[in-house]
Amino acid sequence: MEQIGSLYGKFILEGIVVVCLAGFLFCNISDTDGNAGMLEMIGSNLPKIDEKYDSYTDFKEVYKEESNKDAPKIFLIAGAVDIGKIKLSQIIKAVDYSGSEIKLEVMSIKNMQNEELIENYNLETMEIDLTNAGVYSVLVKATDDGNRTTECQIKIPVNNKQLLEDVD
Repeated sequence: MEQIGSLYGKFILEGIVVVCLAGFLFCNISDTDGNAGMLEMIGSNLPKIDEKYDSYTDFKEVYKEESNKDAPKIFLIAGAVDIGKIKLSQIIKAVDYSGSEIKLEVMSIKNMQNEELIENYNLETMEIDLTNAGVYSVLVKATDDGNRTTECQIKIPVNNKQLLEDVD
């Protein structure tokens, strides 16, 4: 019986403390300005921020302006290239809505037999060593500053390199 009384006694004591604390925070004390409770007194001393909602831009106009911008354009700037090391950033370009050049991301490089060659591609230098003549398919992606993305498959013709002294 003593344990039950002790346990319920602690519970009742904690309840009294919580009620007193709530009274102290919300209504027991007041200051000279007429603020009742600790929370109201602290709140009256916080700085007031006046928002000028008239200065906010109109969402519809901004959205309309952004949606009128073109997605990035990707294009091949070279014709046929010779076999060997090819720097893709020199023959494939991407531009954004303002005409500025943006970074390309190479997703896939396939040869004529539809075999994936991306493992031979150097991400840092954007070079690949193409050893056979043919038409290679390169899947590239470009994303501009407005997060507009264009994905494009470009066919690159690769010719055998012929030296002038071999030609009769």
